[in-house]
Amino acid sequence: MNYHFKSSQQETLFVAVLSNLQRLGYRDELLKTDYAFIDWFQPDNPERVVPAAAFGQTPQSYDSACFAVLLSNGKFGPELVADCRALGAPYAFEVRDDLVINWRVGPDAQAAKELLRIEPDRLDRIFEDYREKWAGGDILRTKGIGFKLGPRQLDFIDLGLIPALEQQISSKLDRVLKELVQETVQILKGKRRSTQEDLRALYRLIFRFLAGKVLHDRGIPPFRSYDRDTPRGEILDAVAKYYGEHLTVTPDLDVQNAVAAHIWAELDFRNLSVEVLAYIYENTFVEPEARKKLGTHSTPHSIARYIVHHIPFERMDQDHRQTLEPFCGHGVFLVAALQRLRELLPPTMDGKERHKYFVRMLKGLEIDQFALEVSRLV
Repeated sequence: MNYHFKSSQQETLFVAVLSNLQRLGYRDELLKTDYAFIDWFQPDNPERVVPAAAFGQTPQSYDSACFAVLLSNGKFGPELVADCRALGAPYAFEVRDDLVINWRVGPDAQAAKELLRIEPDRLDRIFEDYREKWAGGDILRTKGIGFKLGPRQLDFIDLGLIPALEQQISSKLDRVLKELVQETVQILKGKRRSTQEDLRALYRLIFRFLAGKVLHDRGIPPFRSYDRDTPRGEILDAVAKYYGEHLTVTPDLDVQNAVAAHIWAELDFRNLSVEVLAYIYENTFVEPEARKKLGTHSTPHSIARYIVHHIPFERMDQDHRQTLEPFCGHGVFLVAALQRLRELLPPTMDGKERHKYFVRMLKGLEIDQFALEVSRLV
């Protein structure tokens, strides 16, 4: 553990909070201690670490984060809560020596709101009373679109947190990738006249290295052992094997080195929902001519989730919940359907079984190769 307790009482309360979260269903991969993430709200994107973080589903990301568990130690109150905004959790528990404070997390320190002051002898009872409201599925539904929202729920979750976080992430990713494209195009032009196929191969190369970095940051073998010095061909081969297909990418080693160096040094996908890559696809890589020709238009994932939520999947047999998205682009509706179907699956189904199930249930049609690259990542 990288955190320190001010007293034995604080440690006892911290352990009690974690135990209660486990009783609510936040176990194993859904409850992480010493959880590290990037603070996208700060100019230099520092790394933050919270003593514990609870997630409503895997993979862990700002989209699935439900609670931060914090220790007042030097910092406390709104200032402490503000440091965990980029985690994406709408709630935080601040553990002090003599009580636990439940906070609503907002997009800035001023938006943090104290909801409950919980005395040690009331902790178990409060968790029991709030069991339904603090359950992961209910929080994720409210975070995503607010399917069951009313005045009471709106008071408990700040719906501006995730849009503010996504705006910060998207603008910074957009800047990094635009600079990367400009640099690599200049490298190609310095060697030969670039064709449209050269640009397609370049974009594909960028997305393949992005995929490698995403898989590395998620700890997927063999990617978790890679670093910025790993041979470029080894990373590309591993990504092709992971996706089960080999596509033509820019073979120029200078371009490959430039792409890998930028992505490995400047991008960190820990705690990052790769749905934000959809924004990059639509705003960085789609040229006006291609947008007009292919009819490329973005659908906010909150809207896709809202629509998919109203499909009565729960009335269908589990093996007949098939979803087809024509003209799927980067798969925003397929992702929303995946998230909806995952809520309905039995909790005993392991990751490999879920993956096989989603492969059978979800299909998409698309001719834009760039969009397909993004959909693989998302």
